[in-house]
Amino acid sequence: MKSLATHSIRITMAHVDAAGLIFFPRLYDLCESALEVFFEAIFAKNFHTVIFQQKQATIIVHSEADYKKPIRLGDHIKVVVACTHVGTTSFTIHYKMYNTKEVFVAEAKTVHVLIDLVTFEKVKISDEWRSKILADS
Repeated sequence: MKSLATHSIRITMAHVDAAGLIFFPRLYDLCESALEVFFEAIFAKNFHTVIFQQKQATIIVHSEADYKKPIRLGDHIKVVVACTHVGTTSFTIHYKMYNTKEVFVAEAKTVHVLIDLVTFEKVKISDEWRSKILADS
């Protein structure tokens, strides 16, 4: 998996449970933050601008995550993002997370479908999107 974007995040009180470990849905917050960085890098503009200009959005239709090592309050986590598949109307993003010692601590995968923001119907991924999200993968 070739990295297309990386994003570093410090784990705060908002990310953890009473034991001081990452609360499971907060891992997806890390993924979403990294995904926005990924899209901003490939489109060279704020992703929200891209969505509103094209009147298209991505929705998640599948997600999964594996927690390999504890992620604790105060940890600095690097999220490595890559697109691993592009279909006709969907694409798959893979996230790998590492702590400051470069220990692999978690991974996640999300499958996104591109939809029209007016009709909410699936739309074909354009050649422009395809080339940008697959660049270097």
